[in-house]
Amino acid sequence: MPILMPDTSEAEDLTPSQPGTYRATISKVGSQKSKEKQNDMVVPTYSFVAPPLQPDPITGKTDPRKVNRRNFLNISGPGSHGFDQLLRATGHGQLADEFKARPGQVPFDTDVLQGKDVHVVISTQLYNGKQVDQVDSVLPV
Repeated sequence: MPILMPDTSEAEDLTPSQPGTYRATISKVGSQKSKEKQNDMVVPTYSFVAPPLQPDPITGKTDPRKVNRRNFLNISGPGSHGFDQLLRATGHGQLADEFKARPGQVPFDTDVLQGKDVHVVISTQLYNGKQVDQVDSVLPV
């Protein structure tokens, strides 16, 4: 039998959180294409502390824990409201206005979002039959 050396020190808690508004920091910002239309998206990761929706099934604990949640935001078209909201919540309202005034002509560096503090509004939804967190909106601190 093989001998393995597991390291679960970086395992993320993916259990759903209590719905609510939490102060968060944007810890990472990526980009990717949407599956269906291949539209560009910004993918911020929010780090915050929230209590779990249900007590831990093994320990029974309900203590708040650190969680990381991603949000997939279209940066163009009718579905780009969340991106506009994120820009305004992080103090980049002027940039958001430029994107509206000159569509597709203003470059965007995702690094401007890194480390910004915001409030995230969290709810839960069913995804593949499992309850998960959903970032509903982003508000300024």
